[in-house]
Amino acid sequence: MRSIAVISAVLLLSVLASAQDYSRLERSADRVKDAAEAVSKATGDTFQRGRQNSSDAIEQAFLAEQVLAAARLMEKIVNDKYDIGDLRLAANVLKELSENFPSTGGTWGALKNSIDSLIFDLAAGTAGPTTPPPATDDGADVDDSRILGRFFWNGEVDNEVHLTVSGTRITSEAISGRTLEEGTYSFTSALPRENDLIVRALKTDGRGIVSVIQQPNAGNDYSAVIRIKDEDGGARSYSLEIYWYKAN
Repeated sequence: MRSIAVISAVLLLSVLASAQDYSRLERSADRVKDAAEAVSKATGDTFQRGRQNSSDAIEQAFLAEQVLAAARLMEKIVNDKYDIGDLRLAANVLKELSENFPSTGGTWGALKNSIDSLIFDLAAGTAGPTTPPPATDDGADVDDSRILGRFFWNGEVDNEVHLTVSGTRITSEAISGRTLEEGTYSFTSALPRENDLIVRALKTDGRGIVSVIQQPNAGNDYSAVIRIKDEDGGARSYSLEIYWYKAN
């Protein structure tokens, strides 16, 4: 589990974004904080009532306090209108914490749903500068209305990394160079298990070459593979927007 110190690093490294409409994100971040406070109160009450708490109760109490601290920090950086990429990074730390929640119901379930909603709002691009429609490999623009879904990925690459997109997950594999930490990502919807989809990758930050080397099909269990090649030496940060649309 990542420490909330990762979010604290965002506070030190980020540059404030230009004026944008952050009202929807502010409401989403406020709901996450409120839900985290409800979890903290419920687990805290249970913990204080127990004379001999189980290890699960102790772990849940600590997890609740960690998530609450992260949610409050998330609300602050949204209200301070940090850059959209940094907000996505911070929200993915919350997402990783949510993977350790002990329940999908009750206050824990409500908190997880609020975190997922915040990540969806961030992935949908409700803040930050608007980018032009991405281009296909042959240089033709794809009309935004044809795009069915998107992933946003941030991570470091040292020489060559392959990203495998499947469903609602992205996994990375270092083909050459150092193996670095898994990147963070968010998404607007799952990559469908359908034929005739075209997946493209748009590099929004980084110095190397990004290309889709495998399109989803029944033979590869409907996964797409994106190649990031960086031959300039040393690790470098990358941000990608991965999107898909129907071929016809």
